[in-house]
Amino acid sequence: MKKLLLSSLIVVLSVSLFAQNHYSKSQNAVKVQNVEMTPNGLTVINGNPVIGEKSLSEASNVGVSYWDLQSYSNIMSRMWEYDDGTVGVIWMGAGEGIVDPNRGTGYNYYDGTEWGEPVPHIGEDERTGWPSYAPWGENGEVIEHYWYPGGEPGPIRIYTRETKGEGDWTMNTVYGPDDLSIVWASMMTSGDNHEFIHLLARTYDGPYMGQDNALLYYRSSDGGVSWDIEAELIEGLGVDYRPNSGNLVYNWANSVGSTIAFSYGFDEFGGQIFKSTDNGDNWDIIDAYISPIDPFNIPADSDPLAGGDGNSAIVLDSQGKAHVVFSKKVILYEAGTTYWFPSTTEGIIYWNEDMEPLDTTILSSYTNDYLIAGGNLIGWLLPDATGSYDIMPDQYYYGSKCMTSFPQLGIDENDDIFLTYTAIAPGFDDGTRNFRHIHMNASYDGGSSWTGPFDVTSDIAFWIVECVYPAISLNVKNGIHIMFQMDDLIGNHSWLEEHDEDENTFVHMDFPVNGFTGVNDFTKNQSFEVSQNYPNPAVNSTVVGINLQETSDVSLQIVNLTGQLVKSIDLGRTSAGVTNVTIDISDLSSGIYYYTVSADDDQITNKLIVR
Repeated sequence: MKKLLLSSLIVVLSVSLFAQNHYSKSQNAVKVQNVEMTPNGLTVINGNPVIGEKSLSEASNVGVSYWDLQSYSNIMSRMWEYDDGTVGVIWMGAGEGIVDPNRGTGYNYYDGTEWGEPVPHIGEDERTGWPSYAPWGENGEVIEHYWYPGGEPGPIRIYTRETKGEGDWTMNTVYGPDDLSIVWASMMTSGDNHEFIHLLARTYDGPYMGQDNALLYYRSSDGGVSWDIEAELIEGLGVDYRPNSGNLVYNWANSVGSTIAFSYGFDEFGGQIFKSTDNGDNWDIIDAYISPIDPFNIPADSDPLAGGDGNSAIVLDSQGKAHVVFSKKVILYEAGTTYWFPSTTEGIIYWNEDMEPLDTTILSSYTNDYLIAGGNLIGWLLPDATGSYDIMPDQYYYGSKCMTSFPQLGIDENDDIFLTYTAIAPGFDDGTRNFRHIHMNASYDGGSSWTGPFDVTSDIAFWIVECVYPAISLNVKNGIHIMFQMDDLIGNHSWLEEHDEDENTFVHMDFPVNGFTGVNDFTKNQSFEVSQNYPNPAVNSTVVGINLQETSDVSLQIVNLTGQLVKSIDLGRTSAGVTNVTIDISDLSSGIYYYTVSADDDQITNKLIVR
C-alpha cells in the first residue's frame, strides 16, 4: 500500500508539472536553423542560425579539449567498464586553436586504482572525429574514428591492441563503396571474447544506391584486417524507406550472445529497433515509435507534432530484450518551414519490446500525461532550491531541440538499467541562460519502475559550470561509470560559435550499483532498516522510513560534509514496525549531508541532498 500511495503521489506531481506545456503556432515556436553538419567539423550556415551528487573532489578529470562538439546528435559508445573494474574512455579532443594536437580522439585508462596520463591524440591523421570505444579480444580494446581528408575518399580507422591500457596500437582501414567517404560511425563488439567488430557508417560525398548518405553495415572477426560483411545496406535502411539515412540517429546496444541490435531514427519520422539473433547475418525490424509524417511527403502545414530529436540509446537485457530511451521533441510545419518548441519541450522517453509502439498521441505535443500513465516518462527537468521550474527565455540547445537530451543507457547482469542525460538546470544561470546539469535515473526491476531522476552535479562545484554530452558504460559491473564534458561557458564554440574558444574538461564519476535505490528500498541491518529519504534531492522537508524489528530507543542526526552536526532528532522509545519521520530541512543550506539513524546500539547512515 505504501508503494502504491508513493507512486500515485509521483504521478499527481508529475501531471501538475507537465500539464502546463501547451503549444500553439504563435507560442514558443522557433524557426529551425538550417545548419549543415559536415564531417570536417566546419559549419555551413544557410540563413541565420537561431540562437551533485558528487563533489568535484570526488570526481576525476580524465582529459581536456578545446574542441567542444562531441556530437551533432547521438553520443556513440565512449567508455567501457571491464569485468575486472578497469575502465577505458575516449573523447573528441584538440589543442588550443585546434592546432596542437589537431582534432582527434583523446584516450585515458583507469587501472582499478587511478587514472593514467591522458593521450590527447590517437593515430597520426589530422582532423579525425566521432570515435567509438569497445572491448576487443580476451583482454584488449578497440577504437574507431573516421578520417576525412577532403578531395579523396575518407575511411574509417580501426585501432586495436591486445592488452587494454598498454602497448602499441595496430591500425587497420576500411573504405566506403564507389569511392565514397564513410563518416560518423558507431561501433560495438560481440562474441565470447568480443572478437567480432560491428560497424555502422554513413556514406558522404555523393548518393549510394539512390540514397543520400546511406547507412551501411560492416562486420569483422580479425580486428578490421578483413570484413566478411562490408558496405551492406540492411533492408529497412535504404531509399525505399528514407531519402536520407539521418545524421547520427543510430546507436548500438550491448551484445548478448549472438543477439545484437541498434536503435535507428527516433526523430520526427519514427523510431525502430534493428535486431539480429545470428550476429548480424539477418535482421528484424521492430517499430518502437510510429510517426504519421512521411519523409517523402513532408506537409507544408501541420499542427504541433511530438516525436524524437534523433538522440536515442539502447541496451539488451539478459534475455535479449531491447530497452530504448529517446529525447522528446515537438515540431510544427508552417508554410513549408519547420519550427520547433525548445523552451517548452522536455522528457526522456522509455520503451521496451513488451510495450505497444508509441505514437504521436501518446507522446503528445501539449502534455506528458500519457507518457506518465504508461510508465514511459523517466527523465525531466528538476526544480531549483525553491521548488521553481522557471528558466531563462533564451537557451542554447546543442542541436538537440529540447531541454532534456543526449540520453545514454547502461545495464548490469541483473538487468538493472541506468540512464544518464543532460538537462537545463532551473536556478543555475549566468544571468542570460541556464547551465546544464547531468541527471541520472535507475531501474532495479528491468524497466518496470524508476527511482529518479537525480541531479548528480548538484554540488556547489558544479553550480556555475556547463555539464553536457554525458557518456555511460554500456557494461555495468562493479559500479556505474559516467563521463561528461564540463566548462565555464554555456553553448558550443566548435560548431556554432556561440561563445569564444575555451578549455573543456572531461569529468569521470562512479557510483555504487545500488546507489539510486528509492524510498521503498531499505538498507538492511540485523535489528532495523532505514529507507532512503524521499524526496531526494529535497527542498523544505523530507521523509525517512524506519522499520524496527523490536521496540528501541531511536534518534536521527544530520551532519554536513565536514562532519559538523547540523540537526538532531530524538524519537525516544519507538515501537516495532515502520515509523515515517518527516524532517524539516528548511534551515539547511543547499548541498550534500549525511543522516544517521541510531536504534539502541545499531546505526545506519544514508546521504541527503538539500536544494
